[in-house]
Amino acid sequence: MRKRRHLVAVTLALLAALTVLGANLVPASAAPCSGSSCNGRDPHTTGCDVGARTIDEFTSPADGYMRVELRYSSACYAAWARATVGAPGMPPHPWLLLYAYRSSTASSPDVSYWKKMTNDTNNTPPSGTYIWTPMHSFGSWVQACIKDIYEVGPCTARH
Repeated sequence: MRKRRHLVAVTLALLAALTVLGANLVPASAAPCSGSSCNGRDPHTTGCDVGARTIDEFTSPADGYMRVELRYSSACYAAWARATVGAPGMPPHPWLLLYAYRSSTASSPDVSYWKKMTNDTNNTPPSGTYIWTPMHSFGSWVQACIKDIYEVGPCTARH
């Protein structure tokens, strides 16, 4: 009887060890999209924003109240524009844009993804709010901008 208890205990310990080791051998979940299959998709709902990094950024020169970043996910091989709203009462910046170009010198973007940054009465969201565009493949040249209704405003460099 004693040997049997010992055998059961050893078997359970081995099973527990194998379970732990097996869990570590399972590969991390793959990205839900990659490159052009990410085009137009949300970086947050896809999880592409996890582990993403900022590759270029600027603070709005007009008022200093908005930080604009060009974000990149190596797992998804895609980029998007993200803005952080600063203080309330800032002059409105209606559009956050991500432009995608075929080359670094192209004058017009092939694709643009945008996100309106103000509500219908032109009020900006509360301070600290993140706003982001859909993604585009990093296989194209990409650039993040904030523009007014006349399409005037600053941009990052193209990457």
